[in-house]
Amino acid sequence: RAGIAYDESPTTDKDRNVRIPTADRMIFAVGANYALAKNTTVDLAYNYLLEDDASINRAEPGKGIYRANFKNSGHLIGAQLNHKF
Repeated sequence: RAGIAYDESPTTDKDRNVRIPTADRMIFAVGANYALAKNTTVDLAYNYLLEDDASINRAEPGKGIYRANFKNSGHLIGAQLNHKF
């Protein structure tokens, strides 16, 4: 099994802040199922998240200046054991 997903950022460049530094991202996934016995199977999955670079450049009177660049990615691994009684 495999899949690709596009996840749009919940914020815009203008409204991005430290609590929501995310940008648009792509998610790539692969998975497999293996039967160990008649009633027992194992599921394995791997996801890679690749996020667009994001930046914050804010200067607000009375609050100060904040600048940052974010480069995010992630690896997710999952496993599951299934048994039918």
